[in-house]
Amino acid sequence: MQGSQGFQGDPGAQGAQGAQGAQGAQGAAGSGSGAQGTVVSVTSATGTAVAPCPAGRFATGGGYQTTAGGNLEPVVTRPVGGPPATGWQATSADARTITVYAVCTP
Repeated sequence: MQGSQGFQGDPGAQGAQGAQGAQGAQGAAGSGSGAQGTVVSVTSATGTAVAPCPAGRFATGGGYQTTAGGNLEPVVTRPVGGPPATGWQATSADARTITVYAVCTP
């Protein structure tokens, strides 16, 4: 005749760390070269200019630089085209040389 089962014993000591596994296979190549921006600039002496992005790229930001003297405040600085925007426009309050910059990404 067999007796009843005894109580569970205490846990044993932690075992030694196992050996490091083999290196995994190299992952697949990415689908692109990453987001690479292009800065486009256009200069005009009329106080207004638009910097268009190259084909297939879109404006994610922009700005302007103008000559000193007179009213330096821009009347307009904004994305144009799209959506999504395909360029950047800036217009000064008077006729002056203005350079407009567009930051364009794929």
